[in-house]
Amino acid sequence: GIQVKHAQITVQDGVASMLIFPESSDYTFINGEKIDTCAARPLVHGDRVLFGQNYFFFFVDPKCVGETGTGKQMIEKGTVSFESAFEEFSKRQNMLGDVGASRQSQADMEAEKQRYEEERAVAEAEKKAAEE
Repeated sequence: GIQVKHAQITVQDGVASMLIFPESSDYTFINGEKIDTCAARPLVHGDRVLFGQNYFFFFVDPKCVGETGTGKQMIEKGTVSFESAFEEFSKRQNMLGDVGASRQSQADMEAEKQRYEEERAVAEAEKKAAEE
């Protein structure tokens, strides 16, 4: 899961970076790559970030929205998705030979996908209700 002090995202001179705290490095991935160091890691538009095995985010740089669209548009176009992030993560971990706790079974991934879709549907319903 996400630690209380898991990571910090900063923007300096127009460049976003993510600093991973030491106790969280085993559970943080950017674009499927496990982050092992405490050095700041630059983030670029569209980067996929996975905290633990369940919390997927993608980075949207407002300067690049005109090129690929807003976060919502990127999701709608399929540019980024929960499924593709987990697939990337799984392939990367298999390639690295990590068969430990950081790899999920297909059934676990499907359950997470369903949970994500349900949460997204609830959030959309709440948003529509608030607009009415």
